[in-house]
Amino acid sequence: MIALYLMIVPAGYFLNGIFYIGNAVLDTLNRPMIAALITFGHLFGLYLPMASLGNKYWGQIGIFAAYPISSLIATTVVLLVVRSTVQKYEKIA
Repeated sequence: MIALYLMIVPAGYFLNGIFYIGNAVLDTLNRPMIAALITFGHLFGLYLPMASLGNKYWGQIGIFAAYPISSLIATTVVLLVVRSTVQKYEKIA
């Protein structure tokens, strides 16, 4: 099972790194509540429900797969929000 874990989960680590960089950018652009809401949504709105459903239907593989899938969705959301926020700042400047 360790080999399976090491095949699935590391993709989530990469995506989570980008996610945290996006959150840091939002904090820097004076949008900490948005960053906190996205982080909260990532854990409680995406990962935990996906891990629960994954466990129900696919067992441990479902739990392992929930991490990179939820990280992909959350990273996409945070990058879109960062892009929108930066564009607003560019219009002001």
